[in-house]
Amino acid sequence: MVLTGKPAWLTANFETNTTSAQTTEYGDFTGASLQTGNGIQPIREPRYVIEPIRDPEDRDLTNPTPAHIYRVTAMGFGPRLEAQAVLQMIYRN
Repeated sequence: MVLTGKPAWLTANFETNTTSAQTTEYGDFTGASLQTGNGIQPIREPRYVIEPIRDPEDRDLTNPTPAHIYRVTAMGFGPRLEAQAVLQMIYRN
């Protein structure tokens, strides 16, 4: 796997929730749900993207199957679509 170009979280549109979206909606794989709607509830479900990154601790650049860590970027929404919060973390298994 060769990773080049811009990080996925910089090119993904977190506001798109169509089937061709580059992000995943909260609960797509688990069936979990979050109450959304009017008032003080979020206007829509949070969305996230997970991208593999070569593990910087794997210093063997000749390794054909290098180790990876994962960058998870999530965006949550407030009562209006313009109210957004982004959280990012690195996950190492």
